[in-house]
Order: sequence, then C-alpha cells, then structure tokens
Amino acid sequence: ASFMPGGAWLCALTLQKGQLVAKGRSNLLEDLQGLEKELGHLEGVSTVRTGAVQREAQGGFGFVFTLTISEVANALVN
Repeated sequence: ASFMPGGAWLCALTLQKGQLVAKGRSNLLEDLQGLEKELGHLEGVSTVRTGAVQREAQGGFGFVFTLTISEVANALVN
C-alpha cells in the first residue's frame, strides 16, 4: 500500500467487534508515527487508536492499531 512507510509492514489484519485490528512491525518509531497518521486519513476510517507498541529483542517495534470504520461507527450510533 502506498501509505505504508518503507520501514513498516503489517503482519495481520483482523475484524473484531466491528473494528479492524492491524498488527505489524516497524524498524523506526518515526515510521510508526507516520503510519498512524496515514491510517487516520484513509477513506472510511473514523478513528485510529494505538494499542501495544513494544521494542522487540531483534530490533524494531511491534505495534497494534485499532481502526474504527465510519460505516460501523454510524451503525452503532443509530
């Protein structure tokens, strides 16, 4: 995906309780921060919440983002 910083990649995407959970790795904390910002600009995403961010023994960071999709959020409100 063009919005992904070069040093970050996704390992898993799951749908849980109407939210998209993205798990991945990043070489640099700055790439992780950039990815969070880009995810928030994706069409249909209403919120991005940062979950666990952990420094990994082999280097880099593991991360979890939870994205609320607009259509799901609207359905829950109505």
